[in-house]
Amino acid sequence: MAIIMNFYILKEFWHFFPRAIYRAIRPLNDRNQGMVKRNYDERYERDLINFRETKPGLDNYLFAPVGEFEWILIDHKIKWGKVAESYKAFVKDLELELEQYLNLPNATLIEFGCGSGRNLLYLKSRYPQVHFIGLELSPAGVALAKKTALFYGLDVEFREADLTQPLELEYKSDLTFSVHALEQMPRILGKALDNMVSTSNGKIILFEPIPELYPWWTLRGVTSRARARVIDHVRGVLPALRGKGFVIDKAKRLGVGSSLTETCVIIAHKP
Repeated sequence: MAIIMNFYILKEFWHFFPRAIYRAIRPLNDRNQGMVKRNYDERYERDLINFRETKPGLDNYLFAPVGEFEWILIDHKIKWGKVAESYKAFVKDLELELEQYLNLPNATLIEFGCGSGRNLLYLKSRYPQVHFIGLELSPAGVALAKKTALFYGLDVEFREADLTQPLELEYKSDLTFSVHALEQMPRILGKALDNMVSTSNGKIILFEPIPELYPWWTLRGVTSRARARVIDHVRGVLPALRGKGFVIDKAKRLGVGSSLTETCVIIAHKP
């Protein structure tokens, strides 16, 4: 299995690395809000149809081992498995990093780019006293999130919102966080960061693939950096935060995710 895995990484390296060099020489602006919205709308419309047909229990909806097998990352090790396995490992880190806010009296937490609402459904099922708000660009994602929240009896608030435009909320949250959402904003990251801090009490947590945290000295690290450039994912998150006056309290790789899109955590605040 290790030989097959190394062959896979080497193959991906030769696929992404030359293209990454080309993009560095001649940058392309492929990823934009319209493209992201279209892609997610199509995905969530299919998911909503599937949900209406199957109506799975909550655990099955969150963690059912469905989908194709692929190389996934768990505990900093690559294995052949299904994405649901990696997600189940990730939510433990999510819960751990949010723990102090989840246990605040009358806490309000906002997720930027909540997608289908899966993270918030998981958290609400474990912390029913917390007020969760999910903001999402895709109307299909919001429709799916509302449908599933109602079906499972979980009182989570979902709203359609462009996270790069000024947001008007009735109150501030105790914490604003994102999970693989800012990666879709390579040229408008700063606007989203402004909104994140404006809707919170000054502290934000990002669970994102952060290429600058990936190592240069491993084949997987170099390949992951090249892949982020080729598919036009966000880069330069740490400099962007510092440039906006954030103090970075924590920045580390979590060792979970897809094999070439490892999830990292960044905790930052504005003094």
